Amino acid sequence: MRIPDAFDCESALRYAPRLLMDKREPFFPVRVGVTKFEAEGDSLSFRRRIAFTDPKVQSVLEYAIYYDYDIQHLYDLEHVWIYIGKEGEIMDAEASFHGKYLKALRSDRSNINHGRVTLYVQPGKHAMAPLAERFERLPDFERCTMEEAGADGVIYGDMFA
Repeated sequence: MRIPDAFDCESALRYAPRLLMDKREPFFPVRVGVTKFEAEGDSLSFRRRIAFTDPKVQSVLEYAIYYDYDIQHLYDLEHVWIYIGKEGEIMDAEASFHGKYLKALRSDRSNINHGRVTLYVQPGKHAMAPLAERFERLPDFERCTMEEAGADGVIYGDMFA
């Protein structure tokens, strides 16, 4: 990974994902960190290696989105990765989903609007997906925001393990 001397804030803002949240969402992002990968490298905040398997990809922007709270625990750190081509086009995108990640583009790429990827955010939990219906398929979709709210207390990620 190469970290440029002066970070490219213009690109970070230009490609920032548009996050659609429930109108009753109680916890909004507090901070967003951005890392620009211009070569293969390890994420500093998510257990994965950013690979450049498509030769048309010039860079990858990693957005680490921090929330002070999650409906079940005391903080949340979610991620979006935007793969940018040599002509500035969005080649691909991925988003975190409960400690894993999934493809963030719809197969018809219809969630790219005005050069930005649009994603739905799971209410209270902050996992992201290109279709809101994906959350309804989770076994604890309703329980996690009701009787299981606050169940996990303080969690700690790999950096504290």
